[in-house]
Amino acid sequence: MCFAFAFGAIYVPVVSHFLSPLNRILFSWGNFHLRAWRLNMLLNSTPGFLAIALMWILPETAKFLLSVGKVDRAYETLDRLCLKNRGKDLASLGITGVFQADLPESTVKRNFCESLWYDTVPLFKRPYLKNFLICTIILSGYFFVGNGITLWFMKLRHNMSDSNMIICDMIKYTKTSHSTSKCSHDASNFIDGIILGCAFLGCCILISLLLIWVRNSYIQLLYAMIATVCGFSLNFLKLHVPILIAMVMFSSLLASSIPLISSVLCAVVPTHLRGMAINMSYMFARLSVVIASAIIGNWMVPFCLVTFNIFVIFALVVAILTFFLPQI
Repeated sequence: MCFAFAFGAIYVPVVSHFLSPLNRILFSWGNFHLRAWRLNMLLNSTPGFLAIALMWILPETAKFLLSVGKVDRAYETLDRLCLKNRGKDLASLGITGVFQADLPESTVKRNFCESLWYDTVPLFKRPYLKNFLICTIILSGYFFVGNGITLWFMKLRHNMSDSNMIICDMIKYTKTSHSTSKCSHDASNFIDGIILGCAFLGCCILISLLLIWVRNSYIQLLYAMIATVCGFSLNFLKLHVPILIAMVMFSSLLASSIPLISSVLCAVVPTHLRGMAINMSYMFARLSVVIASAIIGNWMVPFCLVTFNIFVIFALVVAILTFFLPQI
């Protein structure tokens, strides 16, 4: 998942760069004009269509099927995987059935509302409440800072100049100097987006290497602390390149940590509750992105330093909460 996000962050600006300017006509047929932006949208949708096809082909996990009482389908899934990987079915290996020792006591069929209730309530009771809340707050912090800054990255970068100022002074100067904002097709706009994606990819690769020797929570702590320092440095950095590096690292380090906290959340809840736990955590996390985007959009110009430091505080809170994560 981490690498998919990184490649997507690189793919989008690369495609836009090669098709720019996006308002030019590529092909005409009568009154219909195929402009570059239409082709750009189609190419950006291609990975999504590919993902739908792959999800349709790939089977559901056997552990989940067992947790919901579908033993026969779980056996068929494992048999299919065994046949593809080893060239033999389970029966030839002497395996005639599968079971899970920690299944919930009752697998009674319930309607939608009852299932929603029975899947949600246990998450807010012991022994899952503490870990679920910690993971949800950390995940929301990653989305708030990582994805919130990323959404506005190109706009913020467009407002940066080569002047010897801190980023907030650059934004205020650009706002007062230019009454109208025009869409720029300058190559640097796309290159900076590609740099952001490459930084994200580099953080993901480093995570994969560190996981060989270092615990999950330690990596999250390291990334959150470095991101906090990078965000705080935006209060006084005055050169264009250091500001760009600090902003890229501020968002990339936390955004690339999303799969780490997701894996922790999956580890601290039983199989039959994982789907609801992940859905609820990501629901609050995506809500935090909406809030972050609204804060940047409304407060960035009049309260620039306050806005950036709100994100720094969130990164610091995430770093503190990683101390309370279970060791997995």
